[in-house]
Amino acid sequence: MPDSRTTLLSAVSSQQSAVSSQQSAVSRCTLLQKIISKLKRLFVAFFCCKKKYLRRKMFIYKPSHLSISPKANIKISGNFNFNYHSLKLSAFRNFRHGVLKLEDNATLIVKSFTCDRGSKVEVLSGAVLKLGTGFTDIGGLIQCSKSIEIGEGCFIAAGVIIRDSHGHTIMREGFQKYEPIKIGNHVWIGTRAMILPGVTIGDNSVIAAGAVVVKDIPANCLAGGVPAQVIRENISWK
Repeated sequence: MPDSRTTLLSAVSSQQSAVSSQQSAVSRCTLLQKIISKLKRLFVAFFCCKKKYLRRKMFIYKPSHLSISPKANIKISGNFNFNYHSLKLSAFRNFRHGVLKLEDNATLIVKSFTCDRGSKVEVLSGAVLKLGTGFTDIGGLIQCSKSIEIGEGCFIAAGVIIRDSHGHTIMREGFQKYEPIKIGNHVWIGTRAMILPGVTIGDNSVIAAGAVVVKDIPANCLAGGVPAQVIRENISWK
């Protein structure tokens, strides 16, 4: 009888030890998860959200890919915020990198402009990009091979493409591979519109979402479609 009682007590003790070990393992796992979560927050805070002061009045927000030639000319009178964001941990995995490329003898002139997260700005050798005031939203592309000028108070929505190069040469008389682009003051360009080589957009005009602009748009006009055409004249917006 004493032997069976001893065996029973031993079994209960072993079970309690096993439960205690299990609880200890769960506790350690919870602690480890908390530590990992904290490390993630610290990583995002110090390596992603924190902006980098590249030079006077020029702020590059991480994560960004930079290729800036020492021979590039940069003139900033206000502030230039590139890849601007306020990243939350929940969005970290899907976050877009910004790309800023300035080749030899490229010129970037900025008054006070912001390029939002995921933006891509390229200024090729000998080209001049002038940015007035305003912003480009998420995932915008500005590819300057010759000359692009954006005026004051311009709102450029997400995914807009602005490029002054056709990329390839079409073998016909009068064809120019590179043609300058000029966007006037207080211009609103809708989501995923494309502004192609040789285009001038007048002051206070609106370009509809998804439009492909291949010819000049006068001032105070609403334009849309593929290719873009003037839909309404004498408009205003705010």
